[in-house]
Amino acid sequence: MPTLPLAFLNDPSLGWPDGPVLAVTLCVWWYWAAVVTLSRLRRRWTGERGALRPQARSDRRLMRLWVVVIVAWNALPAMALHKGTPPFGPFAEAYAAPLLWVRWAAAGGVVAGMVLTVRCWVEMGRDWSVAIVEDSDSQGLVTTGLFRWVRHPIYAISVGMVLLTALACMTWPMAVTAAAHVTLMNLKARREEQALLGVFGDEYREYMKHTGRFVPRLYS
Repeated sequence: MPTLPLAFLNDPSLGWPDGPVLAVTLCVWWYWAAVVTLSRLRRRWTGERGALRPQARSDRRLMRLWVVVIVAWNALPAMALHKGTPPFGPFAEAYAAPLLWVRWAAAGGVVAGMVLTVRCWVEMGRDWSVAIVEDSDSQGLVTTGLFRWVRHPIYAISVGMVLLTALACMTWPMAVTAAAHVTLMNLKARREEQALLGVFGDEYREYMKHTGRFVPRLYS
């Protein structure tokens, strides 16, 4: 039976939406809408000013930079879906095999990352927070589930999701955004570890000895 070429099925010039970009756009929007919703719920549960407002001034500066990157991460896939051509849309070769299959695989990875992140949120429960909280009374040390293997599974998954988003979109602006997000996640993870050492002391120091920051068995 004859089959339609992949380029035809994914050609925006023919009125078809870019499947991989549409998938990652919806996932990224849902992901960050859930983050905002959970932050509001944490504020209601704990009575704090909110999980989106760090306590330290340096952390607030880092958060402002990160918010800019997050806004770009939400906007650029939608722009790629709308534009369809460079620089904000994929280049022509991205609409044909084998790159089209690569982009679909990347979109599937973003969906998988979203599912894994939900699992992490469930494991953390009320201890989850976007901001760094330096208070032992408002958080506990979670070392079960995915946290048994890496210290920052949510950050690690987020890094994977943004890189896969860039691969699915195949645009230079999204690639730059992904690089910025990876850099800021590393900085945020290091700063969070300093804060957790201050809160949990030897318990967290021992935990660090047996779990990698982003990758299992890669201690850093």
